[in-house]
Amino acid sequence: MLSLDIGGGPNPFKNRSEEWKDSLNIDIQNITEVDVVCDVSKGLPFLDNTVDKIITCHFIEHIGFKEQNFLFNECYRVLKNEGFILIIMPEFDICIKEYLRSCFCVSYNSSISDPKCNICNGKASISRQRVKEYIYGNQCYPYDYHLNMMTSEEALIKMINSGFKNIKVEPGGGPLVVHITGYKL
Repeated sequence: MLSLDIGGGPNPFKNRSEEWKDSLNIDIQNITEVDVVCDVSKGLPFLDNTVDKIITCHFIEHIGFKEQNFLFNECYRVLKNEGFILIIMPEFDICIKEYLRSCFCVSYNSSISDPKCNICNGKASISRQRVKEYIYGNQCYPYDYHLNMMTSEEALIKMINSGFKNIKVEPGGGPLVVHITGYKL
C-alpha cells in the first residue's frame, strides 16, 4: 500500500499516527525527515493510479491558490480508484472569527482571559498569538508561513473541480481546524 504525506516537513504524520506510519513524507525541504524531496507545485513524481491514500496536514495553506488547484488535480491523478485524500487545515472563517474574539491577555495554552483586561473585559477565550499562528504560520523555519488560507467551502469546490466524490468536512484537531476527506471513485 502506497500512502503519501504531502508537506510533512520536519514533523511527518507517520510519527503521529499508526495509520500513516508507512507513508512517504514529500516536502520541498531536503532534511532528514523527508523521504521524497519534491516541489509539489511542479507535480507529484508518481505514475497515474498508483497511490492508495494521501494526507496533507497543515500544508495546503502554505502554497498559493493556483498551486492548490494544481495539487488537488495531481492528487486525483496519482490516486487509485477508491483511494482517498485527507486534508487537515485551519478553517479560515473560524480563524477570522476567533481572531476578532481573541486577546493578548490570554496566555498561549490557556482559555482564561484577565477579567481586568481593558481590551476584552475578560471575555476572550483564546490567545491572539495562537490564532495569528494559525493564520500566518508559525514562521519557525523556511516554508513555515501561510500563503493562502482557505475556507472548507473553497476546499470543497477545488476538490469537486478535481473530480473527488463523497467529500466530507468535519471539525478536528482543535477549535480552528477542519478535516476534509474525499475519494476517487
